[in-house]
Amino acid sequence: MMLPPGPGRQEPMEVSGAPEEAGEPLKGPVEAEEAVEGAPSLELEEAEELPPLRLEAEEAEPREPVKVVEERPRIYRIGDHAVQEAVVEGQPVTWVRCVVCGAEAPLTELARLKGAPCRPSMKGGEVREVEEERAADRCEYCGGEAVGRYPAAGIEVALCGRCLGKYEEFYLKARPSLTVKRGSKAGAIRGRHPMELGEPPRPRVAWSSELMTWFIEGDDGWPCPACAEKFNRLADVIKHFAERHPERLGWERVYVRGVGDAPRTWQGIFCPSCGLFLESEEGLREHYRSHGGEGR
Repeated sequence: MMLPPGPGRQEPMEVSGAPEEAGEPLKGPVEAEEAVEGAPSLELEEAEELPPLRLEAEEAEPREPVKVVEERPRIYRIGDHAVQEAVVEGQPVTWVRCVVCGAEAPLTELARLKGAPCRPSMKGGEVREVEEERAADRCEYCGGEAVGRYPAAGIEVALCGRCLGKYEEFYLKARPSLTVKRGSKAGAIRGRHPMELGEPPRPRVAWSSELMTWFIEGDDGWPCPACAEKFNRLADVIKHFAERHPERLGWERVYVRGVGDAPRTWQGIFCPSCGLFLESEEGLREHYRSHGGEGR
């Protein structure tokens, strides 16, 4: 019994009429058919001509600009634009798109979008009505009726009265976190304002890390720390400061003789040992003696 052909086993071949001499010519196709009974005739088909290979570099036309693949429903105001965040194909960062005029920009270039005017698309001589634009007048946290727009994390958000109270409570509890070096190790300390340490009744003190500024409540409201204009609400003075005094934002690290490196804002300087805020370098040097001497 003959085994079927399989891996590692050659199919047996029956050969009839082997040539007597090594130089005998091979049989032609017709003779081969007669020599091997039942063997089908083999006909070669003309090889189909394949298209030439193309390298990736030969693909001439670049693809279309990135397309929006997902939009997020939250809407907020940047300059004159009512924008939505959108995830776009082929981009590592999130983009924002104005629902009124269609202007787009990545989150890394919001300043460019903020400075551009919003020009709504026109149809039939009338400005296109957009429902999302009306939604910008709703609180972006609870959906209630917004009482105004206030700065948060570099953008303006619409807030209702209830959420505005939570917004103010956050700034009343917030305090600067200062990185300091003690020998070869680095650590963090919580900044403090001297008005918090006095005898009660003490004024309310707020801190904005975005503005790097202290806000101190007065007898008749919240005065702007830059121009002394007064406001009834903490949220209003923070908004006023962010819009009218942007040149005062930021901080730097300076060297103070007898103390060492210390973080400084436009209002004053922090003690690198305990985080107490003082108005001048001279006041810092005097205070620093309580930590056991001079110099670092």
